[in-house]
Amino acid sequence: MPRGASTLRGATALERSTRIRSSSAASSSAAPPRRGRRVARRWNVADARDEDEDETSSSASSSVFIFGMGYAGAALAAALRADGSYDVRGTCGSEEEAERARREGARAAYVWFADADARTESRKTIDKQTNASFAEMVGAIERADYVVCTVPPLSTSSGVFDGVLDAFGDALASRRRFVGYLSTTAVYGDHGGDVVNEDSECRGESAKARDRLICEEKWRDLASKSGGEVKVVTYRAGGIYGSGRSALDAARRRRVEGSVTQRARGSRKFTSRVHVDDVASVIIASMRAGDEAMDVYNVVDDDPAPRFVAVRFARELLGLPEDPEDEEDPEESVQNNDRGEKRVDNARMKSALRDAGLSMRFPTYREGLRALANKEEEERERMNE
Repeated sequence: MPRGASTLRGATALERSTRIRSSSAASSSAAPPRRGRRVARRWNVADARDEDEDETSSSASSSVFIFGMGYAGAALAAALRADGSYDVRGTCGSEEEAERARREGARAAYVWFADADARTESRKTIDKQTNASFAEMVGAIERADYVVCTVPPLSTSSGVFDGVLDAFGDALASRRRFVGYLSTTAVYGDHGGDVVNEDSECRGESAKARDRLICEEKWRDLASKSGGEVKVVTYRAGGIYGSGRSALDAARRRRVEGSVTQRARGSRKFTSRVHVDDVASVIIASMRAGDEAMDVYNVVDDDPAPRFVAVRFARELLGLPEDPEDEEDPEESVQNNDRGEKRVDNARMKSALRDAGLSMRFPTYREGLRALANKEEEERERMNE
């Protein structure tokens, strides 16, 4: 793409949004969704490729751009690079994250974050600081065969703000591509402990749930406005856990925190969760599925066990003494039922993506926590060698 064209597109996007710094390898209640609809024609990466594809990219590789290579995004980037069929670029929220992403093999990592306040800044100030880098990033987005967004929405006085769509909507709609949007099972709200699937009513009453549902619709609108050129798949994930963010960590700090929030979360009868590596597996499988991929997937494991049960199991793995707080308080459970009791069904995810190679590595919290505990032990042994 001619540099002038990228700069012009980047400047236009900047007038609508954002703060950005760059660090790349080269430079050291909403309407209900249309669930289950299939795209009319087969997604084909070769058909989507531009003639001006990045000369540094392998002709055998597909280009992936990830908005938000923080936690889930970093796991996805690692899985894509391990596959060997993808060139990965994306955004990070800090210089430290960008450096880590580059060390781990990302072709480019741009420090960018959605900030509603940045939209009021003058074009002159933003362009002076970021114009060249922004233009480079917009070009990378326009060339991407696949785009995945893990960036959460922002709530402002004027409404819900999706920083990615606000800044890069034109670039995302510029060609045929696959787009994945990471959402949350919180959109379903409280169903009194009943099973919910992708066709269930979204009753979420929290600000987080409402904002996510609104942004889900915004991303679907991108697909509709593209006339079928952009395929959008939404992933409604349960609580994402993994290294540094699991019941193992909660068990270690339980006596220190003991906060009202922790007790409320622990008192739920059902907690939907999923290992971060399985989130990456689901996204990659849906990318492979092409037009067989559905519009919405619930991304959860097979056992919505209460949080206190998972923490109790974690304490056993760590050899920690029993804690009286690792038991359910029936009265507190009733009081906190408005947080959203439900059992989230994952049948669509497993059946529809099986032929695309999906196999959950951690079907329950037990396998996931055991693997994390073993990994920690191996790391300690290496440090002591």
